[in-house]
Amino acid sequence: MNAQMLLALAGGLFALAVPPAGPALAQSSPQLLAVKMSFLVRPSGSAANFVASQDEGFFRKQGLDVSFIVPANPAAALQLVAAGTVQFAVAHSTDVILARSRELPIVSLGTSHQFGDAGIMAPAAKNVRTPKALEGMTVGITGIPANRVMLEYVLRVNKVDMSRVKLVPMGFTLAPALLAGRIDAIGDAITWSEPITYNLAKGMNANDASTYTFLPFYRHGAPRYYTFGVIVSESYLAANADVVRRFMRGWADGLEWTLKNQAKAVDMLIKRYPAVTRDPAIGVWKVLENIVVSDETKAHGIGWQDPGVWRKQAEFMLEQKLIPTAVDVSRAMSNEYLPGK
Repeated sequence: MNAQMLLALAGGLFALAVPPAGPALAQSSPQLLAVKMSFLVRPSGSAANFVASQDEGFFRKQGLDVSFIVPANPAAALQLVAAGTVQFAVAHSTDVILARSRELPIVSLGTSHQFGDAGIMAPAAKNVRTPKALEGMTVGITGIPANRVMLEYVLRVNKVDMSRVKLVPMGFTLAPALLAGRIDAIGDAITWSEPITYNLAKGMNANDASTYTFLPFYRHGAPRYYTFGVIVSESYLAANADVVRRFMRGWADGLEWTLKNQAKAVDMLIKRYPAVTRDPAIGVWKVLENIVVSDETKAHGIGWQDPGVWRKQAEFMLEQKLIPTAVDVSRAMSNEYLPGK
């Protein structure tokens, strides 16, 4: 359940030391500029588009040679960007807002996922069609503070009797616990993680939606948010605007190519990272093909971020005490460097 770790910043990850700044950018060849990108966590199927952007030549077409770093934890990715050790990284909008509230000058340039993908999952037999149905059930949760805040908010606004819902922190073993019947539902599942794991363990098609119900937080009262966005530091952006534009063009082209060539992109990912399992990775993209796009991307192009969505999320995080101070979202995100339609 690595995707859940993307919200772990709310648990105090800024206590880690920022690594020292890396060396200046080097030329990988007379024609290509070498830049580094950090994933947020260990690569899974959802990272296929980033690898495809490099291995299918979309970055090279923009004069860039991109290498990838696997960080030790979600905190490290943001810190590597802030320190200048890498030029680009992956982060949630939640990550960025938390970082900005602690004066870490990170900027989101575009998002791979138009909708936050956390929510409530239960086996179909439990008939959890609304949050109210969780009354009388035992619900496993990761224990990540931001996830719990969203879940409890959804339960409150849907008039769930909180005294009748037993929340059990279980870390990242929620799918096995659900399969074993130790819990009735998962309180902070990810659309492209636990449902796929659940189905494959039962010998079903990875994307068989008939075996479970899933209630996304953003459809049941919590604010919409963005996931797997590309981030840079303010200082790098100010000094290298042209490089950033070229990177975002290569990234956008690679994302669009991956949507049309999902199996090929996954195979590229596995070639680099053999620990990735193919069937779940393919299953991920069957889910993501509906998350990468939205009405906004149809109007403005892939990767678009609505400033209003950012503003509402930042206000929610402040109200729920996930951040200590208000954040100016106009400095936290920008669409200026996207290629557009």
